[in-house]
Formats: sequence, C-alpha cells, structure tokens
Amino acid sequence: MRHGVAGVWQFTTLYAFQGQPDAGFPYGGLAFDTRGNLYGTTYYDGANNLGSGSISNVVYSKTGGLYGTPSAGGASCHCGTIFKLTATVSGVWKESIVYRFHGAPGGAFAYNGMVGDKAGNFYGTTVHGGAGDDGVIYKFTP
Repeated sequence: MRHGVAGVWQFTTLYAFQGQPDAGFPYGGLAFDTRGNLYGTTYYDGANNLGSGSISNVVYSKTGGLYGTPSAGGASCHCGTIFKLTATVSGVWKESIVYRFHGAPGGAFAYNGMVGDKAGNFYGTTVHGGAGDDGVIYKFTP
C-alpha cells in the first residue's frame, strides 16, 4: 500500500500465489536484498509440495546469506532448525542447516523468525524450551 492522492491509500497486488507447483500460504514476512528483490517463505506447496514449513520471515546476513527458521524438522525432536541459503555462481540456491533446536532447556519451535543487529548477529524466540518449557529468546551468530 502507498499513500495516494488526497490522502487515499492505494493497494497493489504484486504477485498472486498459484498453489502447487508454485507456492502457497506465505505466513511469514518479506526481506529485501541489496538489489531490491523480495524474498520470503511459504508454508505449503512448491516444486516438491513441501514449502519451507516456515511461518516466519527470512533475514540477510552481512555476508549475503539468507537465513530462516522453519518451525519443525531437524534433530530427533523435530524442534526446528535455522537454515541458510547461499546463491551459487550459476544462480542456484544452496541450502544448509546451520543449527538444530534440541528442546528444553534450549529452544524449540521458532515460529517467529529472526531480526538482525548491526554486528551481524540474529535474535529470535521459540515457543518451547527453557526451564519451564515456555520458550526462550536466543542469539545466533553466523
């Protein structure tokens, strides 16, 4: 949306998801890269009908990697992960898992994504973990 003429807001659809095999259910927020491209995740659909399983935003590191937190998967408890996407020279994105949440007393199920600081650290929350299993606030340094 943008503020239009005479104080009237204007709404413009930039893209309408098509479901399988495109993508669907973009629960998380978006991130701009340095060139102005938008990136995000979808919960369902995609080329393999998997989506990312994420309802969170994605964030860029100072070195150009794209990071996100799917709410499940990973270690034996399936408590979620932090993934990194890196663009290769050929333009294909390579995924790696850089952290696996393990549950209490650590974190589990990072539904809310992360935010970055000027030093390149990321911060987020989980809905489970901690002494009472009521969630944690964590810091991740790539």
